[in-house]
Amino acid sequence: MSGLSPWGASAEEVVEEMKKIKEAVLKELKIPTMDKKLIIEASTPGHYPRSLWEHFGIKDMPPWSLKEQAEAIIGCVKAGAAAVHTHPRNPDTSYCYEFPMGQVQRADLLAKILDIAYEEVDFVPLGHAWLPKNWDPLGEADFITHTKELLELGKGNKYIQGNVVPTWIYPWTRKGLLSTFFSAQALREGIAFLEENCVKPLIAMHIDHLLWFKISVYDYGVFKTKPHINIQEGKHGVNRSFLDPYSYINLINSIELVRRVFPEATIGLHCGGRNWLPMTVLAIMLGVDLVRVGIEDMFWIYPHKDEFIKRPSEAVERVVQIAKLLGREIATPADARRILGIKVTYEK
Repeated sequence: MSGLSPWGASAEEVVEEMKKIKEAVLKELKIPTMDKKLIIEASTPGHYPRSLWEHFGIKDMPPWSLKEQAEAIIGCVKAGAAAVHTHPRNPDTSYCYEFPMGQVQRADLLAKILDIAYEEVDFVPLGHAWLPKNWDPLGEADFITHTKELLELGKGNKYIQGNVVPTWIYPWTRKGLLSTFFSAQALREGIAFLEENCVKPLIAMHIDHLLWFKISVYDYGVFKTKPHINIQEGKHGVNRSFLDPYSYINLINSIELVRRVFPEATIGLHCGGRNWLPMTVLAIMLGVDLVRVGIEDMFWIYPHKDEFIKRPSEAVERVVQIAKLLGREIATPADARRILGIKVTYEK
């Protein structure tokens, strides 16, 4: 090649310049933030009443019979969920959340539902095994009694391989639905018991209590495995996700706070409310290890439309699709146990 280009450079000079541009592009560093598998935790049947869906003419939601609850779990796992969080509904009661004397929070009820699901799919059961020590007026949390029932029933951790450990102290307790408060002593005792029995403590972190939790609980040495912290947003008394762009700014800050205070921790996002989907996508882009989706704390699909989730697996399918488009690999149940450091202690 010879001669001058239209702007006065020789062809050789142009070729050399193009070579430098190509080399500069090829030397651009990879960004490893999303280079790890993502655990999808499905929540079903949640604690919303049927009247909410009936308001929009949707029947048979949320799942109610034991079979319906198991089928919802199976659908979520087949859609890509590696883990399941469920509050079992007693078909004989009118509501689903916590009732005195364990009318709903029953080990045998949960076992029946999970056994039906286990016949078709494998998954990691991440439970909700705590109740107040007494119901009137407010009781300190007891993480041991109900967990022990599940461990005995499953002859190991078949029915509970992770247990939610809330960190709110008083702001969202009230007589009735959540008659429980979570003292540092209750958390220390509960986490120590869970660790000893191969049940992963899943710290439900209200970000304002991050430093309190470190000083009052974590620094006492009760953890045997690396901590897993699920940031709570838009749910359970923590709603900083109702206004843009602060929703996203708050989430970025929350994730960075957890990483600074607990650099060894795995991190999840439990998001609820209208803005759950964009915030979940942001968390996936920011490299969290787990996101919870389903119908426990979410009902609307989009923050700007009155469209609603018609089945739990719909939320899982949507998030799996988005994660794959972003290049995140979806964790299997075996991957989830490895990432969270869960050892199976029952015979399959």
